[in-house]
Amino acid sequence: MNRMLEKEKFKNGSILQDEENYQDAIKVYNEVLKMDRVLIKDIDIILQIASCYFHSKDFSKSLNYFIRAQKLDPSCEVVSLGIYLSFVELGNTKSAISELYDYSCKYSIDLYRDTIEELMVDISRGNAIIFKDTIYKIGKRHDVLVKPAGSC
Repeated sequence: MNRMLEKEKFKNGSILQDEENYQDAIKVYNEVLKMDRVLIKDIDIILQIASCYFHSKDFSKSLNYFIRAQKLDPSCEVVSLGIYLSFVELGNTKSAISELYDYSCKYSIDLYRDTIEELMVDISRGNAIIFKDTIYKIGKRHDVLVKPAGSC
């Protein structure tokens, strides 16, 4: 019985989130988080809460929840990318690049590949020059090729 309630509540949170009703989705996800659960892991709920805060542009809270999720699974690239993007939105590029670098030193990357390619294009256009060495080091380590400016 409790398993059905757990799944149903989580599904309701997802529906609210899909409808961009983020504050109500957060309330529902917090209710699920407090439940005695069997099926749904803490990290899955915390990620959804972080996503809701991010999409509602509360980047400080999204960052806090992504960091909380990272403590549960440091190898989750989605979590690291959420931390990176939250830092970017907060205007803290140095911390964002640091998160990208730290993650890429420990784990293989998949989702970050596009981000690194975009940063390399920015660097080739004269932007983000102070991070050039770090970004190119990550790119080299993970076989991400430099795309010339203007290429798709």
